Amino acid sequence: MQNKHDFFQFMASVEANIENDYKIVRRRSKEDPGTAGDQVEEQWADILRKWLPATYHVVTRRRILFDDQSSSPQVDILVLKPSYPTALRSQKYVFSGGVLAAFECKLTLRSRDISHAFQTCAEIKRKFGHVLGTPQDELCGLPIFGILAYSHDIRAKDGESRLYENIERAQIKFPDRVSELVDTICVAEEAVLLLGLDLLIGPNLDKIQRQELKDVKLKEAIVVSHVIHGNERGPGDILAAFVHDLTRRLALHDPSIRDWADHLTHLGSYVGIGRPAYIATDELSKNVVDRLRKVGCDNYRWSKWSATFP
Repeated sequence: MQNKHDFFQFMASVEANIENDYKIVRRRSKEDPGTAGDQVEEQWADILRKWLPATYHVVTRRRILFDDQSSSPQVDILVLKPSYPTALRSQKYVFSGGVLAAFECKLTLRSRDISHAFQTCAEIKRKFGHVLGTPQDELCGLPIFGILAYSHDIRAKDGESRLYENIERAQIKFPDRVSELVDTICVAEEAVLLLGLDLLIGPNLDKIQRQELKDVKLKEAIVVSHVIHGNERGPGDILAAFVHDLTRRLALHDPSIRDWADHLTHLGSYVGIGRPAYIATDELSKNVVDRLRKVGCDNYRWSKWSATFP
């Protein structure tokens, strides 16, 4: 078996540091939960600062100020666009036009945290507005939204994880559309769950895709799933998948980092599994659906008319 790239070894080291910090913070969390929460946020913010492209600025404990002068609840971590003015980065309110990604952080993730995060995500993305024009515009809403934790206690009585089931319930309850879904849920101890979108629309579907539609008795669909990536192949895989996926999502909106996103893709295999949900194509505007039905999706991975996002 070929040795894994150094990138995965670096991520394994980061995971080990998270585990050590988690043990320390958890011991102190009952005495001072506020400080423990701050430490968790700063730990994740530090990871993002070190492993996202250097042009991005990462800030903690800010509110998003929308165009109508309303604001979001306090968000644990925001990733700002490279163009966001330096003079505004220290302000507690961040203009929505400068926000690329938002994250809620937890020491130990619980069921109520999943529900709260999905509700907050839907409300924030709704305020950003729904953009029309291409599949990417209409399905990949900003800001990219994620949940970050080290551990979770969402388990059945026999100890089996029920994380995925909680996510599936929340994704049905809170968003009004696909673009309002949470994009990534990273639980460093166990797995990262990454939102994947596939368009099964148009004349150029292959044999396997056509059979998939036949099996679910549909002529066309948008396929949505939170794909689970664990550490089955070895330490570092969870954070590697998280950093790779987040970089790709950012690159959808920032062509300047696409070479780096492609490089991360080529470094190794990011293998995951998920349960697909089949969404009606009326999620997309009529003009977009009509074009897809006529000419299908593009093969170029960075096209706004790609068959797969991110």
